[in-house]
Amino acid sequence: MIGRTVAGVFAALIAFWIAIGTGPDARPEDDRPTTSVAVTEAVLPIACPGSLTIPVGNIGGGDGVIGSGSDDIRESLFRLNADEPVATGDGWTITGVLATEIERVGDGDIAGLSAVPCLAPRTDTWLVGGSTAIGSSARLVLTNPTDVASDVKVTLYGPAGQVDQGLGIAVGPHSQSSYLLEGVTTGLATLVVHVEATAAGVTAVIQDSRLDGFLAAGTDWVVPNDAAGTELAIPGVGPSAPDGLSGASTVRLFAPDGATVSLRIAGILGSVPWPAGESITLQPGVVVDVNLPATDVATVLIEASAPIYAAGFTAVGRAPDEALQGTAVRDGAWVNAQAHRKDRSYSVVVPHYAVSAVAYSQESATFRALGPDGSELLSATIPAGQTREFPLSVPSGTLVTVEGSIAWSVRVRDLPGFIATVQPEDIGAVDTSIVVEPGSYVP
Repeated sequence: MIGRTVAGVFAALIAFWIAIGTGPDARPEDDRPTTSVAVTEAVLPIACPGSLTIPVGNIGGGDGVIGSGSDDIRESLFRLNADEPVATGDGWTITGVLATEIERVGDGDIAGLSAVPCLAPRTDTWLVGGSTAIGSSARLVLTNPTDVASDVKVTLYGPAGQVDQGLGIAVGPHSQSSYLLEGVTTGLATLVVHVEATAAGVTAVIQDSRLDGFLAAGTDWVVPNDAAGTELAIPGVGPSAPDGLSGASTVRLFAPDGATVSLRIAGILGSVPWPAGESITLQPGVVVDVNLPATDVATVLIEASAPIYAAGFTAVGRAPDEALQGTAVRDGAWVNAQAHRKDRSYSVVVPHYAVSAVAYSQESATFRALGPDGSELLSATIPAGQTREFPLSVPSGTLVTVEGSIAWSVRVRDLPGFIATVQPEDIGAVDTSIVVEPGSYVP
């Protein structure tokens, strides 16, 4: 779940000292009592990053065939039972549990369809995606929707491991900061970013924008990755074709402490080994991209000897502007790896355009999409070890929840060839058990 600040810890400690009626040094160290205190996570405002931005600055509207700007921009925000959004920098803060921001830029350097869930702040964030290579831009957007300032440390990793340069940033309450990571270090064809924050934390996302020469090659948001795991699934990667024209997909792998990884592909006919067959050795802190073999929309299955982070990127060809007939333009979408989930529910606020759910399950399962009142919106069978794609024919703004051990994502499409992915979020509160033990006070 997107991390939330645990509230009430100090109150629980004070209550504990009163309950036992003693100071920290009243008992021998080996005879001190302990107690467990259940603390419910506090619900904090969620933050949306706001509009896509041309990486070299805000340049006016469409200015020709290869213009950097666009006059064709459609931006929408879909929220569930939330107050009116409050401007926070160039983004928004919302008092609610979940929302989806989607933007369609019809032409120019950042042409494409991009969708992002609005997120609760967290103190530890891993972003798997983006690039600072020639023709690419990685714009890091940090939003603090809380009443307390946060000091943020940003660490970058690339094809050669951890980058010497990093960022130290103070993000004030109810404010937003953005940084072009290519201004920190260039030439990183593969990128992973670690964001550590104090206080209640911040939300962190990356605007990943790409050019192929002078032509748009897609823009999308990179959102926080789940906790690292040894058994992961990336639902909704592909298509991928040998010629790359109908689709070219990659899988990004990152092991903080190193790992040996094996991959499989689960499509509509079941799971098959990766064609190369051999395992992949990941060096500590090194970011690796692996090309996805020819496949339709599928799920990439990962087994690793140690915890890793992973994500998939799909680039699809789309119809060019009339003046660019005969050239190839693209759009792209990132989707994060998910752990094999048990007994949790994950939700998405559905945007408009053509929306479908891509789902995978290790065992035969029923994909049940539930509305905000618990009513069943969709029920379909997922055969064991297979990937299925189901249209979500519900009004935009509908909260869709799926329960159980199913890896899934929401794919959004629009003509001419635009694509985006919305990552489901765990919006349920979690009770954390904290063990309290008396100890010596150190000023």
